Amino acid sequence: MLKNSGQGKTGIQSSKTVALDLILPRIPLILTAYLFYKFVKFQVLFGLGKLTNDSASFLYTALQYAKHADNIFPPDRELGYRTFILLISWITPWETPEELAFYVTLVQTALYLLLGLAWTIASYRLLGPWPTVLVPLLFALDHFDSRWLAYVMSEAPAKMLSLTALLLFMIGVVRQKYFPVLGAIVLIGLIPIFRTADIAIPLATIAGILTWWLFSRGWRNLATALLFIAVIVGPQLTVQQYNYWKWGLYGSTVRGGHMYLAGRFLALADPEKVRESGVSNEIVDKIFLPYYNAWNPFAGYRGWHIEGSPRIYFPWSRDRDLIAAGNPEVGVLIQNYLQAKGRPADLYAISTFSQKLARIALWADPVPIIRSVLLIMWDYVRFPFYWGEGYLKRNRALPVIWFFLIFLFIWRWRKKSPRAIGSFITGLTLMPFLWAIAASYTGAYGPRYAYHLFLQTGLALLVANFLPSRKDSLPQTLNLD
Repeated sequence: MLKNSGQGKTGIQSSKTVALDLILPRIPLILTAYLFYKFVKFQVLFGLGKLTNDSASFLYTALQYAKHADNIFPPDRELGYRTFILLISWITPWETPEELAFYVTLVQTALYLLLGLAWTIASYRLLGPWPTVLVPLLFALDHFDSRWLAYVMSEAPAKMLSLTALLLFMIGVVRQKYFPVLGAIVLIGLIPIFRTADIAIPLATIAGILTWWLFSRGWRNLATALLFIAVIVGPQLTVQQYNYWKWGLYGSTVRGGHMYLAGRFLALADPEKVRESGVSNEIVDKIFLPYYNAWNPFAGYRGWHIEGSPRIYFPWSRDRDLIAAGNPEVGVLIQNYLQAKGRPADLYAISTFSQKLARIALWADPVPIIRSVLLIMWDYVRFPFYWGEGYLKRNRALPVIWFFLIFLFIWRWRKKSPRAIGSFITGLTLMPFLWAIAASYTGAYGPRYAYHLFLQTGLALLVANFLPSRKDSLPQTLNLD
Protein backbone atom coordinates (compact mmCIF):
# COMPACT_ATOMS: atom_id res chain seq x y z
CA MET A 1 0.00 0.00 0.00
CA LEU A 2 2.84 2.31 0.83
CA LYS A 3 4.25 1.71 -2.59
CA ASN A 4 0.96 2.43 -4.26
CA SER A 5 0.48 5.54 -2.11
CA GLY A 6 3.89 6.82 -3.20
CA GLN A 7 3.01 6.20 -6.81
CA GLY A 8 -0.22 8.15 -6.31
CA LYS A 9 1.60 11.16 -4.88
CA THR A 10 4.10 11.01 -7.69
CA GLY A 11 1.27 10.96 -10.20
CA ILE A 12 -0.40 13.98 -8.59
CA GLN A 13 2.89 15.89 -8.58
CA SER A 14 3.46 14.97 -12.21
CA SER A 15 -0.01 16.22 -13.11
CA LYS A 16 0.64 19.52 -11.31
CA THR A 17 3.93 19.85 -13.11
CA VAL A 18 2.29 19.20 -16.45
CA ALA A 19 -0.46 21.70 -15.65
CA LEU A 20 2.07 24.34 -14.68
CA ASP A 21 4.08 23.62 -17.80
CA LEU A 22 0.95 24.19 -19.85
CA ILE A 23 -0.29 27.30 -18.03
CA LEU A 24 2.82 29.30 -17.18
CA PRO A 25 4.08 29.74 -20.77
CA ARG A 26 0.66 31.06 -21.75
CA ILE A 27 0.41 33.71 -19.04
CA PRO A 28 2.54 36.31 -20.90
CA LEU A 29 0.59 35.60 -24.09
CA ILE A 30 -2.73 36.16 -22.30
CA LEU A 31 -1.49 39.36 -20.69
CA THR A 32 -0.07 40.61 -23.99
CA ALA A 33 -3.33 39.90 -25.85
CA TYR A 34 -5.43 41.62 -23.19
CA LEU A 35 -3.23 44.72 -23.05
CA PHE A 36 -3.12 44.95 -26.84
CA TYR A 37 -6.91 44.78 -26.89
CA LYS A 38 -7.06 47.69 -24.41
CA PHE A 39 -4.70 49.68 -26.62
CA VAL A 40 -6.76 49.05 -29.77
CA LYS A 41 -10.06 49.74 -27.98
CA PHE A 42 -8.98 53.16 -26.76
CA GLN A 43 -7.53 54.16 -30.12
CA VAL A 44 -10.62 53.11 -32.08
CA LEU A 45 -13.17 54.59 -29.69
CA PHE A 46 -11.42 57.95 -29.50
CA GLY A 47 -12.57 58.71 -33.05
CA LEU A 48 -11.22 60.26 -36.26
CA GLY A 49 -11.14 63.52 -38.19
CA LYS A 50 -10.48 65.83 -35.24
CA LEU A 51 -9.15 69.33 -35.90
CA THR A 52 -7.34 72.02 -33.94
CA ASN A 53 -6.51 75.64 -34.72
CA ASP A 54 -3.28 74.44 -36.40
CA SER A 55 -4.84 71.74 -38.57
CA ALA A 56 -5.86 74.07 -41.42
CA SER A 57 -2.24 75.07 -42.01
CA PHE A 58 -1.22 71.41 -42.38
CA LEU A 59 -4.06 70.81 -44.87
CA TYR A 60 -3.08 73.94 -46.80
CA THR A 61 -0.81 72.30 -49.39
CA ALA A 62 -3.33 69.62 -50.37
CA LEU A 63 -6.15 72.17 -50.60
CA GLN A 64 -4.06 74.57 -52.68
CA TYR A 65 -2.88 71.78 -54.96
CA ALA A 66 -6.51 70.86 -55.63
CA LYS A 67 -7.02 74.49 -56.74
CA HIS A 68 -3.90 74.34 -58.98
CA ALA A 69 -2.33 77.20 -57.02
CA ASP A 70 1.36 78.17 -57.06
CA ASN A 71 3.79 78.10 -54.14
CA ILE A 72 1.93 75.39 -52.27
CA PHE A 73 4.82 74.76 -49.86
CA PRO A 74 5.36 78.03 -47.96
CA PRO A 75 7.69 77.53 -44.95
CA ASP A 76 5.12 78.35 -42.29
CA ARG A 77 4.71 74.65 -41.55
CA GLU A 78 6.80 71.49 -41.77
CA LEU A 79 7.37 70.29 -45.32
CA GLY A 80 7.22 66.57 -44.53
CA TYR A 81 3.77 66.46 -42.95
CA ARG A 82 2.26 68.60 -45.68
CA THR A 83 3.70 66.23 -48.28
CA PHE A 84 2.28 63.25 -46.38
CA ILE A 85 -1.19 64.82 -46.42
CA LEU A 86 -0.83 65.72 -50.09
CA LEU A 87 -0.12 62.07 -50.96
CA ILE A 88 -3.19 60.95 -49.00
CA SER A 89 -5.30 63.51 -50.86
CA TRP A 90 -4.30 61.87 -54.16
CA ILE A 91 -5.61 58.43 -53.21
CA THR A 92 -8.75 59.25 -51.22
CA PRO A 93 -12.20 60.51 -52.35
CA TRP A 94 -12.64 63.81 -50.52
CA GLU A 95 -14.39 67.05 -51.36
CA THR A 96 -14.23 69.15 -48.20
CA PRO A 97 -11.39 69.83 -45.74
CA GLU A 98 -13.31 67.90 -43.10
CA GLU A 99 -13.45 64.83 -45.32
CA LEU A 100 -9.75 65.10 -46.07
CA ALA A 101 -9.05 65.38 -42.35
CA PHE A 102 -11.06 62.19 -41.78
CA TYR A 103 -8.99 60.23 -44.28
CA VAL A 104 -5.71 61.63 -42.95
CA THR A 105 -6.53 60.56 -39.40
CA LEU A 106 -7.88 57.22 -40.65
CA VAL A 107 -4.53 56.49 -42.31
CA GLN A 108 -2.64 57.70 -39.23
CA THR A 109 -4.67 55.56 -36.83
CA ALA A 110 -4.47 52.47 -39.05
CA LEU A 111 -0.69 52.82 -39.38
CA TYR A 112 -0.36 53.34 -35.64
CA LEU A 113 -2.35 50.19 -34.83
CA LEU A 114 -0.27 48.20 -37.30
CA LEU A 115 2.88 49.66 -35.75
CA GLY A 116 1.73 48.56 -32.31
CA LEU A 117 1.07 45.07 -33.67
CA ALA A 118 4.49 44.97 -35.36
CA TRP A 119 6.16 46.03 -32.12
CA THR A 120 4.34 43.29 -30.20
CA ILE A 121 5.16 40.53 -32.68
CA ALA A 122 8.79 41.59 -33.13
CA SER A 123 9.34 41.88 -29.39
CA TYR A 124 7.89 38.41 -28.82
CA ARG A 125 10.19 36.88 -31.40
CA LEU A 126 13.31 38.86 -30.55
CA LEU A 127 13.11 39.67 -26.84
CA GLY A 128 10.96 36.89 -25.44
CA PRO A 129 7.41 36.53 -24.04
CA TRP A 130 7.79 38.31 -20.69
CA PRO A 131 9.51 41.47 -21.99
CA THR A 132 6.83 41.62 -24.67
CA VAL A 133 4.15 42.17 -22.02
CA LEU A 134 5.61 45.63 -21.44
CA VAL A 135 5.14 46.62 -25.09
CA PRO A 136 1.31 46.69 -25.29
CA LEU A 137 1.28 47.92 -21.67
CA LEU A 138 3.30 51.01 -22.67
CA PHE A 139 1.11 51.54 -25.75
CA ALA A 140 -2.06 51.16 -23.67
CA LEU A 141 -0.86 53.60 -21.00
CA ASP A 142 0.07 56.27 -23.54
CA HIS A 143 -3.44 57.74 -23.61
CA PHE A 144 -2.52 61.39 -23.49
CA ASP A 145 -0.19 61.45 -26.47
CA SER A 146 -1.77 58.72 -28.61
CA ARG A 147 -4.84 60.92 -29.00
CA TRP A 148 -2.94 63.02 -31.51
CA LEU A 149 -3.32 60.20 -34.05
CA ALA A 150 -6.98 61.22 -34.33
CA TYR A 151 -6.01 64.83 -35.08
CA VAL A 152 -4.44 66.48 -38.11
CA MET A 153 -1.36 67.43 -36.11
CA SER A 154 2.34 66.88 -36.69
CA GLU A 155 2.72 64.95 -33.43
CA ALA A 156 1.18 61.94 -35.21
CA PRO A 157 3.75 61.32 -38.00
CA ALA A 158 6.66 62.24 -35.73
CA LYS A 159 5.49 59.69 -33.20
CA MET A 160 5.20 56.93 -35.82
CA LEU A 161 8.58 57.75 -37.36
CA SER A 162 10.34 57.53 -34.01
CA LEU A 163 8.60 54.28 -33.05
CA THR A 164 9.36 52.72 -36.44
CA ALA A 165 13.01 53.78 -36.17
CA LEU A 166 13.34 52.19 -32.74
CA LEU A 167 11.71 48.99 -34.03
CA LEU A 168 14.12 48.81 -36.97
CA PHE A 169 17.04 49.37 -34.63
CA MET A 170 15.97 46.47 -32.44
CA ILE A 171 15.50 44.18 -35.44
CA GLY A 172 18.84 45.17 -36.96
CA VAL A 173 20.86 44.54 -33.81
CA VAL A 174 19.20 41.29 -32.78
CA ARG A 175 19.10 39.86 -36.32
CA GLN A 176 22.64 41.06 -37.08
CA LYS A 177 21.55 43.18 -40.04
CA TYR A 178 23.16 46.49 -40.94
CA PHE A 179 20.47 48.03 -43.16
CA PRO A 180 17.62 48.02 -40.60
CA VAL A 181 19.89 50.05 -38.29
CA LEU A 182 20.74 52.43 -41.13
CA GLY A 183 17.03 52.66 -41.97
CA ALA A 184 16.32 53.61 -38.37
CA ILE A 185 18.89 56.39 -38.57
CA VAL A 186 17.33 57.67 -41.82
CA LEU A 187 13.86 57.84 -40.22
CA ILE A 188 15.22 59.68 -37.19
CA GLY A 189 16.79 62.24 -39.52
CA LEU A 190 13.38 62.79 -41.17
CA ILE A 191 11.53 63.52 -37.91
CA PRO A 192 12.29 67.28 -37.76
CA ILE A 193 11.01 67.58 -41.35
CA PHE A 194 7.63 66.44 -40.04
CA ARG A 195 7.76 68.14 -36.64
CA THR A 196 10.47 70.67 -35.86
CA ALA A 197 9.81 70.60 -32.10
CA ASP A 198 10.84 66.93 -32.04
CA ILE A 199 14.42 67.77 -32.89
CA ALA A 200 14.99 66.36 -29.39
CA ILE A 201 14.79 62.84 -30.86
CA PRO A 202 17.71 63.15 -33.33
CA LEU A 203 19.72 65.03 -30.71
CA ALA A 204 19.16 62.27 -28.15
CA THR A 205 20.08 59.70 -30.80
CA ILE A 206 23.32 61.53 -31.54
CA ALA A 207 24.07 61.44 -27.82
CA GLY A 208 23.52 57.69 -27.87
CA ILE A 209 25.73 57.21 -30.94
CA LEU A 210 28.58 59.20 -29.38
CA THR A 211 28.20 57.22 -26.14
CA TRP A 212 28.40 53.96 -28.10
CA TRP A 213 31.57 55.13 -29.85
CA LEU A 214 33.21 56.31 -26.61
CA PHE A 215 32.74 52.82 -25.16
CA SER A 216 33.68 50.90 -28.31
CA ARG A 217 36.30 53.21 -29.90
CA GLY A 218 38.16 52.26 -33.09
CA TRP A 219 38.51 54.08 -36.41
CA ARG A 220 35.95 51.83 -38.07
CA ASN A 221 33.37 52.56 -35.40
CA LEU A 222 34.19 56.27 -35.60
CA ALA A 223 33.48 56.19 -39.35
CA THR A 224 30.14 54.45 -38.66
CA ALA A 225 29.25 57.01 -35.99
CA LEU A 226 30.07 59.94 -38.28
CA LEU A 227 28.03 58.38 -41.10
CA PHE A 228 25.02 57.97 -38.82
CA ILE A 229 25.29 61.55 -37.55
CA ALA A 230 25.57 62.86 -41.13
CA VAL A 231 22.43 60.91 -42.11
CA ILE A 232 20.58 62.38 -39.11
CA VAL A 233 21.44 66.04 -39.73
CA GLY A 234 21.34 65.88 -43.54
CA PRO A 235 17.57 66.21 -44.15
CA GLN A 236 17.20 69.12 -41.74
CA LEU A 237 20.10 71.04 -43.27
CA THR A 238 18.77 70.35 -46.76
CA VAL A 239 15.34 71.82 -45.94
CA GLN A 240 16.94 74.84 -44.28
CA GLN A 241 19.09 75.50 -47.33
CA TYR A 242 16.04 75.15 -49.60
CA ASN A 243 14.06 77.65 -47.51
CA TYR A 244 16.98 80.06 -47.60
CA TRP A 245 17.25 79.76 -51.39
CA LYS A 246 13.49 79.94 -51.96
CA TRP A 247 12.32 82.37 -49.28
CA GLY A 248 15.42 83.98 -47.80
CA LEU A 249 14.72 82.23 -44.49
CA TYR A 250 17.36 80.06 -42.86
CA GLY A 251 15.33 77.60 -40.85
CA SER A 252 12.80 74.79 -41.19
CA THR A 253 9.73 76.97 -40.61
CA VAL A 254 8.96 80.59 -39.83
CA ARG A 255 7.05 79.69 -36.70
CA GLY A 256 10.01 79.03 -34.43
CA GLY A 257 11.63 82.45 -34.70
CA HIS A 258 8.45 84.50 -35.12
CA MET A 259 6.20 83.04 -32.43
CA TYR A 260 8.38 81.65 -29.69
CA LEU A 261 12.12 82.05 -29.70
CA ALA A 262 12.43 85.82 -29.93
CA GLY A 263 9.53 86.45 -27.57
CA ARG A 264 10.98 84.20 -24.91
CA PHE A 265 14.48 85.62 -25.15
CA LEU A 266 13.48 89.28 -25.49
CA ALA A 267 11.31 89.05 -22.38
CA LEU A 268 14.29 87.86 -20.35
CA ALA A 269 17.25 89.91 -21.67
CA ASP A 270 17.86 93.26 -19.94
CA PRO A 271 17.41 96.00 -22.60
CA GLU A 272 20.24 98.10 -21.11
CA LYS A 273 22.66 95.20 -21.44
CA VAL A 274 21.47 94.79 -25.04
CA ARG A 275 22.14 98.49 -25.62
CA GLU A 276 25.63 98.14 -24.09
CA SER A 277 26.40 95.26 -26.45
CA GLY A 278 26.26 97.67 -29.41
CA VAL A 279 22.66 97.36 -30.61
CA SER A 280 21.19 100.62 -31.91
CA ASN A 281 19.08 102.73 -29.57
CA GLU A 282 16.20 102.64 -32.04
CA ILE A 283 15.93 98.83 -31.96
CA VAL A 284 16.26 98.76 -28.18
CA ASP A 285 13.68 101.51 -27.61
CA LYS A 286 11.13 100.27 -30.15
CA ILE A 287 11.41 96.49 -29.65
CA PHE A 288 13.46 95.32 -26.67
CA LEU A 289 12.36 97.87 -24.08
CA PRO A 290 8.54 97.80 -24.56
CA TYR A 291 8.52 94.02 -24.82
CA TYR A 292 10.69 93.58 -21.75
CA ASN A 293 8.65 96.02 -19.68
CA ALA A 294 5.40 94.27 -20.61
CA TRP A 295 6.41 90.63 -20.26
CA ASN A 296 9.36 90.38 -17.89
CA PRO A 297 7.27 90.72 -14.69
CA PHE A 298 5.61 87.44 -15.67
CA ALA A 299 8.87 85.67 -16.53
CA GLY A 300 9.46 84.65 -12.93
CA TYR A 301 6.41 82.41 -12.88
CA ARG A 302 7.00 78.76 -13.60
CA GLY A 303 4.85 75.67 -13.27
CA TRP A 304 1.24 75.44 -14.45
CA HIS A 305 0.12 74.06 -11.08
CA ILE A 306 1.70 76.80 -8.93
CA GLU A 307 -0.94 78.98 -7.28
CA GLY A 308 -1.28 82.36 -8.93
CA SER A 309 0.62 81.57 -12.11
CA PRO A 310 -1.06 82.41 -15.45
CA ARG A 311 -1.96 79.25 -17.35
CA ILE A 312 0.80 77.22 -18.98
CA TYR A 313 3.26 79.47 -20.79
CA PHE A 314 6.72 80.62 -19.79
CA PRO A 315 7.28 83.54 -19.88
CA TRP A 316 3.63 83.78 -20.94
CA SER A 317 4.29 85.61 -24.20
CA ARG A 318 1.36 83.79 -25.83
CA ASP A 319 -1.20 84.28 -23.08
CA ARG A 320 -4.38 85.50 -24.82
CA ASP A 321 -5.70 87.36 -21.78
CA LEU A 322 -2.50 89.34 -21.34
CA ILE A 323 -2.33 90.16 -25.06
CA ALA A 324 -5.95 91.30 -24.98
CA ALA A 325 -5.06 93.50 -22.01
CA GLY A 326 -2.49 95.33 -24.14
CA ASN A 327 0.75 93.37 -23.84
CA PRO A 328 2.56 93.64 -27.21
CA GLU A 329 3.38 90.72 -29.46
CA VAL A 330 6.96 90.52 -30.64
CA GLY A 331 5.90 90.04 -34.27
CA VAL A 332 3.85 93.23 -34.22
CA LEU A 333 6.73 95.25 -32.74
CA ILE A 334 9.12 93.94 -35.38
CA GLN A 335 6.60 94.53 -38.16
CA ASN A 336 6.09 98.16 -37.07
CA TYR A 337 9.84 98.72 -36.92
CA LEU A 338 10.46 97.25 -40.39
CA GLN A 339 7.62 99.24 -41.93
CA ALA A 340 8.90 102.47 -40.38
CA LYS A 341 12.29 101.76 -41.93
CA GLY A 342 10.69 101.10 -45.35
CA ARG A 343 11.80 97.47 -45.36
CA PRO A 344 9.79 94.35 -46.26
CA ALA A 345 7.59 93.33 -43.33
CA ASP A 346 6.07 90.05 -44.46
CA LEU A 347 6.06 86.92 -42.30
CA TYR A 348 9.44 85.71 -43.61
CA ALA A 349 11.14 89.06 -42.99
CA ILE A 350 9.69 89.23 -39.47
CA SER A 351 10.84 85.68 -38.71
CA THR A 352 14.36 86.26 -40.01
CA PHE A 353 14.68 89.52 -38.07
CA SER A 354 13.33 87.98 -34.88
CA GLN A 355 15.87 85.16 -35.10
CA LYS A 356 18.63 87.76 -35.22
CA LEU A 357 17.16 89.53 -32.20
CA ALA A 358 17.05 86.25 -30.28
CA ARG A 359 20.76 85.68 -30.89
CA ILE A 360 21.48 89.27 -29.83
CA ALA A 361 19.50 88.80 -26.60
CA LEU A 362 21.27 85.55 -25.76
CA TRP A 363 24.69 87.09 -26.38
CA ALA A 364 23.98 90.30 -24.45
CA ASP A 365 22.34 88.77 -21.36
CA PRO A 366 22.67 84.96 -21.29
CA VAL A 367 22.22 84.34 -17.55
CA PRO A 368 18.41 84.83 -17.21
CA ILE A 369 17.79 82.98 -20.47
CA ILE A 370 19.87 79.97 -19.44
CA ARG A 371 18.28 80.08 -15.98
CA SER A 372 14.82 79.97 -17.55
CA VAL A 373 15.81 76.91 -19.59
CA LEU A 374 16.97 75.12 -16.45
CA LEU A 375 13.86 76.12 -14.50
CA ILE A 376 11.58 74.80 -17.22
CA MET A 377 13.59 71.58 -17.39
CA TRP A 378 13.10 71.18 -13.64
CA ASP A 379 9.35 71.76 -13.95
CA TYR A 380 9.10 69.10 -16.62
CA VAL A 381 11.29 66.67 -14.70
CA ARG A 382 8.98 66.84 -11.70
CA PHE A 383 5.78 67.00 -13.73
CA PRO A 384 5.40 63.21 -14.22
CA PHE A 385 5.55 62.81 -10.44
CA TYR A 386 2.99 65.47 -9.63
CA TRP A 387 -0.33 63.71 -9.24
CA GLY A 388 -2.61 66.70 -8.75
CA GLU A 389 -3.98 66.92 -12.30
CA GLY A 390 -6.67 64.57 -13.53
CA TYR A 391 -4.93 63.31 -16.64
CA LEU A 392 -1.75 62.65 -14.66
CA LYS A 393 -3.49 60.08 -12.48
CA ARG A 394 -4.00 57.82 -15.50
CA ASN A 395 -0.29 57.87 -16.33
CA ARG A 396 1.34 57.22 -12.97
CA ALA A 397 2.53 53.81 -14.15
CA LEU A 398 4.73 55.25 -16.91
CA PRO A 399 7.47 56.81 -14.74
CA VAL A 400 7.23 53.79 -12.44
CA ILE A 401 8.01 51.56 -15.43
CA TRP A 402 10.92 53.85 -16.33
CA PHE A 403 12.46 53.41 -12.90
CA PHE A 404 11.95 49.66 -13.08
CA LEU A 405 13.70 49.50 -16.45
CA ILE A 406 16.52 51.77 -15.28
CA PHE A 407 17.26 49.63 -12.23
CA LEU A 408 16.91 46.47 -14.30
CA PHE A 409 19.40 47.87 -16.80
CA ILE A 410 21.91 48.60 -14.05
CA TRP A 411 21.54 45.07 -12.69
CA ARG A 412 21.69 43.30 -16.06
CA TRP A 413 24.54 45.31 -17.57
CA ARG A 414 27.05 45.33 -14.77
CA LYS A 415 29.58 44.56 -17.50
CA LYS A 416 30.14 46.98 -20.36
CA SER A 417 28.03 46.68 -23.52
CA PRO A 418 28.39 49.67 -25.88
CA ARG A 419 25.27 49.04 -27.93
CA ALA A 420 23.05 48.62 -24.85
CA ILE A 421 24.54 51.65 -23.11
CA GLY A 422 24.13 53.74 -26.26
CA SER A 423 20.44 52.93 -26.65
CA PHE A 424 19.96 53.36 -22.89
CA ILE A 425 21.47 56.85 -23.02
CA THR A 426 19.22 57.64 -25.99
CA GLY A 427 16.12 56.70 -24.04
CA LEU A 428 17.27 58.46 -20.92
CA THR A 429 18.02 61.75 -22.70
CA LEU A 430 14.89 61.89 -24.87
CA MET A 431 12.81 63.68 -22.28
CA PRO A 432 15.39 66.22 -21.03
CA PHE A 433 16.33 67.14 -24.59
CA LEU A 434 12.67 67.72 -25.41
CA TRP A 435 12.10 69.80 -22.31
CA ALA A 436 15.22 71.89 -22.75
CA ILE A 437 14.89 72.55 -26.47
CA ALA A 438 11.28 72.27 -27.58
CA ALA A 439 9.71 73.75 -24.47
CA SER A 440 12.18 76.40 -23.43
CA TYR A 441 13.59 77.30 -26.84
CA THR A 442 10.80 77.22 -29.42
CA GLY A 443 7.65 75.62 -28.07
CA ALA A 444 4.73 76.40 -25.80
CA TYR A 445 5.06 75.43 -22.17
CA GLY A 446 2.30 72.92 -21.61
CA PRO A 447 1.57 69.42 -20.26
CA ARG A 448 1.35 67.82 -23.70
CA TYR A 449 5.04 68.52 -24.23
CA ALA A 450 5.87 66.71 -21.00
CA TYR A 451 4.03 63.59 -22.18
CA HIS A 452 4.99 63.65 -25.82
CA LEU A 453 7.85 61.13 -25.63
CA PHE A 454 6.73 58.94 -22.74
CA LEU A 455 6.14 55.92 -24.97
CA GLN A 456 9.38 56.31 -26.93
CA THR A 457 11.37 56.68 -23.72
CA GLY A 458 9.89 53.52 -22.24
CA LEU A 459 10.46 51.44 -25.38
CA ALA A 460 14.05 52.71 -25.76
CA LEU A 461 14.80 51.63 -22.17
CA LEU A 462 13.10 48.27 -22.83
CA VAL A 463 15.21 47.62 -25.94
CA ALA A 464 18.38 48.58 -24.07
CA ASN A 465 17.59 46.05 -21.34
CA PHE A 466 16.94 43.06 -23.56
CA LEU A 467 19.46 43.40 -26.37
CA PRO A 468 21.49 40.18 -26.77
CA SER A 469 24.34 40.10 -24.30
CA ARG A 470 26.84 37.98 -26.25
CA LYS A 471 29.46 40.05 -27.98
CA ASP A 472 30.04 37.43 -30.66
CA SER A 473 26.35 37.55 -31.63
CA LEU A 474 26.84 40.84 -33.48
CA PRO A 475 27.41 41.07 -37.24
CA GLN A 476 30.85 42.03 -38.40
CA THR A 477 29.36 44.57 -40.80
CA LEU A 478 27.47 46.30 -38.00
CA ASN A 479 30.27 46.13 -35.42
CA LEU A 480 28.20 47.70 -32.63
CA ASP A 481 30.61 46.44 -30.00
